[in-house]
Amino acid sequence: MEPSRFEPWQASAALALVLVGLASVASLALLSEPARRRQGLALLGGLGALASLGVGIAWGRSAPGYEPGLEERYATLLLPLVLLVAFSIELAAHERWRAPLRTVFATLTLVGALNGMIVGWKGAAAVREEALRCEAAVASGASSRELAAQFVPWVFPSEADLAHLLAELRRAQLPPFDRGAPGPEVDRGVGPFGSFARQPVLGFPEGRIAARALGGREVAALLDPGELLLELAGDERTLALSFGLLPEANRRCDGLEFALVWRPREGPERTLLVRELFPARDGEPQPEEHIELELPGGPATLALITRNAPGRHTRWDRGYFADLTLR
Repeated sequence: MEPSRFEPWQASAALALVLVGLASVASLALLSEPARRRQGLALLGGLGALASLGVGIAWGRSAPGYEPGLEERYATLLLPLVLLVAFSIELAAHERWRAPLRTVFATLTLVGALNGMIVGWKGAAAVREEALRCEAAVASGASSRELAAQFVPWVFPSEADLAHLLAELRRAQLPPFDRGAPGPEVDRGVGPFGSFARQPVLGFPEGRIAARALGGREVAALLDPGELLLELAGDERTLALSFGLLPEANRRCDGLEFALVWRPREGPERTLLVRELFPARDGEPQPEEHIELELPGGPATLALITRNAPGRHTRWDRGYFADLTLR
């Protein structure tokens, strides 16, 4: 759901592999006899196979946790340990015991890898079962409070984690999560806003939406282009709303679009309104729009959106919504 990022464990694991690779190449270069070089290449090939099994162990043993196999205690520490044991057998073990030790080490590594894969498969199956159960609950119309009672803390550590997942699934428009109508008890990450007769269920980006006093009432200020989502039961017929640019956008903003998008439970979404506002000229009041429009009707999600026109920047494109009423 989130952009990929470079973690510290990746650097440490990559550095370990690079150092082992350079040491291996240097060791082969120092061997003058062709037979010894072939033996060295064979040894490195075997170590590579053992390392791949080690990664399999790490992947399996870490399941079904978050990002299986990527925890640094598995990726960073296991690989050097496998290489160290293998080199110790080849360099320090007595000739008499070298072959038996190789056999024991390879057997233990293989058994560990198979055990790890079995655990990983079981963990993946358990996660899939819980995901299907959550999907079925949402499809049957369960509210966010009912979902929290079923899955927190056994599947999700907290209600906040559950709310974040539901928000991302709805944002990605994945059925049946895109048509669910969970209540505000868990999902509300923004608000409440004093000038809203109906509070939004969700808002994006959560950390950049705030309640602010403006013009004698409390508005929903979007400090970056984003959206507010309201869940409608279907009996609402008329929407009244105000929107405009925040004072700090004056003389800095290069225009901001305001849009109302209707996302019904069944059928394609519809854009009900698009307006673009620009900062006021010197001495003029900051522009504010007041609209009242008829709603299509039926259960739906109403999205209040601010966005940039193509080619516009976002740094000072800050807007707000206020005076929301539904009749």
